[in-house]
Amino acid sequence: MRVSVVNTPGGSVGSIMSWLQRSNLKPVLITHASEIENTDLLVFPGNGTFKATLKWLDQNGFQEKIKKYVLNDNFFIGICIGMHIFFEEGEEGGLCNGLKILPGRVAKLPKTRIGWDKVSLENEKLVLNSNFYFMHSYGVLEDNNLCKNFIVYKNSFLFQFHPEKSGHSGDNVLNQIKKLLNV
Repeated sequence: MRVSVVNTPGGSVGSIMSWLQRSNLKPVLITHASEIENTDLLVFPGNGTFKATLKWLDQNGFQEKIKKYVLNDNFFIGICIGMHIFFEEGEEGGLCNGLKILPGRVAKLPKTRIGWDKVSLENEKLVLNSNFYFMHSYGVLEDNNLCKNFIVYKNSFLFQFHPEKSGHSGDNVLNQIKKLLNV
């Protein structure tokens, strides 16, 4: 199985690689959009600003490749900024368009969120009921002005929190995704 990690500038690539390797996966860093084609699981690391990340994706031909990959039901993990890019637009670094896979706007939160919070989810793909590590100033707000902590879209798993920095809780998330991949 090929696991590819997009080598984004400013991304938390080192901790992502360690997280994947702890789960006995052998990830490869990719720097060219064409490398997505032979990927079974694509991981987009956290850390970075919305506008700079979208500019980098555009300059390196990743925008359409990622969008096509996701819309074809391939497996994708997006962490923090890797979740944000799915939305229509974002304010961080100046208003700009995202990949427009999901409706919504990534906006400045009233307060920076750093630390551990409880996350609960139970659906046919994932069961989360644990504490996870968060570190962000921007996010997608729901109707009641709470920040979305995660989204499962097709075979994409989008996390506002950082599972790679969440110890056993994050390892459990990855193990559940591996089962879906039959690994």
